[in-house]
Amino acid sequence: LAVVGAGKMTRLLITHLASRGLEKITIVNRSLGRPQELQEQFPDVDIDIKLMDDLWDVVGRSDIVYTATSSVDYVVDEALLKENGLAGGRPLMLVDIS
Repeated sequence: LAVVGAGKMTRLLITHLASRGLEKITIVNRSLGRPQELQEQFPDVDIDIKLMDDLWDVVGRSDIVYTATSSVDYVVDEALLKENGLAGGRPLMLVDIS
């Protein structure tokens, strides 16, 4: 399970999922500051922080990827999955909660 972005929507997502037993999540973000704040806010959840350079590695290892960014463009789409060698393989659920 992974989420791209570390703002308000990600905090709400982790709050909800933690109440349902979430134990581990990977956060991919442009910087470390906000994800580290989330680590402090959710000490019972194992939060792995990755920077955007690792986005496609994280997507490749995840079954579900939430996106919660301020980007006006798609962060993950079919063309980008193909470009990064990740299309047509195993199932992947993408959920945009921006």
